[in-house]
Formats: sequence, C-alpha cells, structure tokens
Amino acid sequence: MFKYDRQNKFLVESFKSNKLAHSYILVGPKSVDKKEFAVNFVKFANCQNPSQFFPCDKCDNCLKINKGSFIDFKIIEEDLSIAKMRELKNELIFPPYQADLRFLIINNAEQIKEDAASVLLKTLEEPRKRNVFFLLANSVYQVLPTIKSRCQILKFNPFLKEAKEKEEFIFGDFLSKLKSKTIIEKFSFVKNLEEEKYFSFLEEAIKFFQGKVRDDSFRDYSKKELVIILKNFKKAHSLINKTNANQRLALENTLLNT
Repeated sequence: MFKYDRQNKFLVESFKSNKLAHSYILVGPKSVDKKEFAVNFVKFANCQNPSQFFPCDKCDNCLKINKGSFIDFKIIEEDLSIAKMRELKNELIFPPYQADLRFLIINNAEQIKEDAASVLLKTLEEPRKRNVFFLLANSVYQVLPTIKSRCQILKFNPFLKEAKEKEEFIFGDFLSKLKSKTIIEKFSFVKNLEEEKYFSFLEEAIKFFQGKVRDDSFRDYSKKELVIILKNFKKAHSLINKTNANQRLALENTLLNT
C-alpha cells in the first residue's frame, strides 16, 4: 500500500518537526493513486498508535478516516464549483474541532475553473493556521499558475518495474498478433508509439522472435520467415542505435515487411 517511501518520509518528517506547508500539489499520472497516498498520510498524522512512518490502520481515528467520518478531514472530488470553494473558505474560518490539524484533499485540481480558483487562491494566499491542503493533479502544467505558485509540489512517477511489465505486455500482445495486423493497424501502432519507446519496442521484438525461432509450436510463420523477420528487426535496431536514420520510418518499414 505504501509505495512512495521518499515522498512519505518527506511529509512525515515535516509533520514531526512542525514544518508542514499549508498546501501541496501531488502530481503524477492517473496510474498513481495519489488520493490513497494522501489519505494514508492523513491517517498517520491522526493515528493513535503510529509506527515510525505509517499509521496503524486499526485505531479509532484510522477507522473513522477509512469510513469518511473523521470530522477534521474532507475530500472534495466531484464538486469543484465556485459555490463549493466559497463553502470551504467559510468552513476554514473556524479551527479544527478535534484534531491538531484539519486536512483537505481536492482531487482533479487541474479541473478547477478560474472563478472557483480565484476563491481557492484567497484561501491559499491567506492560510488559516492548522489547515493543510493536498491538491491532486495528473499534470502540474494543467494546474492554474496562480494556484501552483501557492503550493509545494510533490511529484509521483509510476514504478519502473510496473511500467516495464505493462509495456512488455502491450508489445508482446501486438507482436503475437502481427501476422493478422493490417497495414493501417501497423501504421497506427507506430503513430501512437512515443518516439522514446521505439528502441525498447525493437528490443522486445528481437527477444520475442528469437524465442519463436526456437519454438516449433509457433505456426504463424515458417522457420525461414522467422529468421528473416528477426534479421529485419535487428537491422532496424542497429539503424536506430547507430545512425541518424529516420527512426519512425525504419520502424514502419520493418513492420510493413513483416
């Protein structure tokens, strides 16, 4: 559950030394569960039996946060309207009811419109003590600059292992069905493939067809065809790696001749 140890440690140590900022933007792709991370930190900050860096997830406060019934914690997800931001601003006039700090999570912060953002901005510019905001966004560039300037930014990247496994699955699925792919489908695959992924795709293709050359049960191509295909992928790999050849064209030509 607690994947992002560096970010978690940063917040925990800031909390323990009373140096938490009043607002943070947690930014990362949709595959990163930023809300789960923020909720777990809120649990830690209110936990009655925490470990060094993590909540117990069993005490009354942790259970209330899990149920959404902890009075000094709020998540705003769907309603990002100006009315909601005004309501929030009015609530923050009062100090937390029970906890030392009140935590507020605003999901999809990049979707806040300018009129609502202007109200939120006033709240962030003149922060009431004992209130901590976590604004969650998929891209920091989509967050309004005025909001961004009032927050500390914590970046979250997908795990390399998970990203690599997902990439290998997508490439493997495409390569295993290559025989049935139309010209349009091949062109579309290359068009949608990020340029920095060309090299890793070719590496995966070489590994895939090397395995098929040794696998007599693969009947999509004859052994002779597999050897030629493997040779073509190796040639494209070498072109991209060692020359200034047009990488996209090299990849397209290889797929078209497969």
